[in-house]
Amino acid sequence: MITMAYLEMVKEEKGDFTSDRCVDTLIKLLNSIPEPNVLKEMYKNRKNDD
Repeated sequence: MITMAYLEMVKEEKGDFTSDRCVDTLIKLLNSIPEPNVLKEMYKNRKNDD
């Protein structure tokens, strides 16, 4: 949903959200997603805390 919102802003030329800025933002967003093994470990630790 976030990706589509960014792309829609660029398509409609709303504000200063340029295509370059969109690409940079999406790259940052994708790079912030943890690797599967990190997510698995986070889930395991959370389960142990309960």
